[in-house]
Amino acid sequence: MGDPDKLAALLLKVVNSSCSPLHLPVGEDAVETMEQYCQKINADIDLWKEKAKKTSY
Repeated sequence: MGDPDKLAALLLKVVNSSCSPLHLPVGEDAVETMEQYCQKINADIDLWKEKAKKTSY
């Protein structure tokens, strides 16, 4: 489904970047899936954030 030449070019840019990412979803479907996943995580964090912060010493 993906173009290996475009992937190779992207990977070269990433490894030569001064700020390479810890995670790099590749392809439109992967990007959309990760964005949805991050939205779910942020919703969980927002729901419990204040109570979770109060567990500190």
